[in-house]
Amino acid sequence: MTQPATPTLEMSAMYSSCWSAAVAAALRVTGRRWVAGEIAQDVFTWFWQNTDRYDPARGSYRSLITTVARNRAVDWQRSESARTRVGPASDEHRRPALEAE
Repeated sequence: MTQPATPTLEMSAMYSSCWSAAVAAALRVTGRRWVAGEIAQDVFTWFWQNTDRYDPARGSYRSLITTVARNRAVDWQRSESARTRVGPASDEHRRPALEAE
């Protein structure tokens, strides 16, 4: 298999071969296709901006991208859970001054 001639072509080939895997990894965690697509796009942007940090000796770029996508999906899921949590326990730490009045 021949290597692409430029970094842009290389990124394009990587995008084509890994996009579905990145979306699938995020979708398994989030359950929302639009969120998974956003996460995958974010991961590819991050990878493009940090290609100098990628070390092929540590693993394939496909495994790196899917792992980062999964981790970011877990982060999203945790923050989403925190945003949607409701009840007296979540109100107590936000408004102690109102209860003292």
